Amino acid sequence: MICSRCGTEAVESNDRCTRCGAPLHPGPHPSRPTGLRVPRLLLTVALAGLGLAALLNLSRSTRGPATPDASQAADGVSLRTDAVTTHSPGQAIDIERLVVSGQTTVFDFYSDGCPPCRRISPRLAELDRRRDDVVVRKIDINRPGINGIDWQSPVVAQYGIRSIPHFILYDPAGRRSHEGPDATREVLRLLEESGIR
Repeated sequence: MICSRCGTEAVESNDRCTRCGAPLHPGPHPSRPTGLRVPRLLLTVALAGLGLAALLNLSRSTRGPATPDASQAADGVSLRTDAVTTHSPGQAIDIERLVVSGQTTVFDFYSDGCPPCRRISPRLAELDRRRDDVVVRKIDINRPGINGIDWQSPVVAQYGIRSIPHFILYDPAGRRSHEGPDATREVLRLLEESGIR
């Protein structure tokens, strides 16, 4: 029994608090929390769910043999969107570190402020999902906080990008095979060959 006035715990045989004399009521003090069992359980479930989600993304992003540290950009920034990994928000990046050995690696340099980039993005994600011999890496040319297309970003200068989407392809042997308009034609060919419209 707990006193509702002073919070003193009392022997259950007493019907009045021995400290202040108030009547005793069974159960916890109404103004005190009953414990953290429910929040801890929810926290445990939430953390387990996040861990499972991270494992699922890790297993998807490491499909096939990859070069060391292929799931991380040179600057350490890597985000999962759709079915592909997005790297380097506007910063310089060594894309050769992200090439996947044994697969055609498609680098899609894009900006969220670019309507053609947004239109082709789900098709590229589908290509990445359907084809075991193709992996798509998205390179965000925009630095954080820049609206529209960030033509002044370090990655734009690094790769001499003048229009987007801009593609660079590497063959399964890890050699650069297509870039610019030639790469765009090859990406469109891969999409058509895969039945992705």
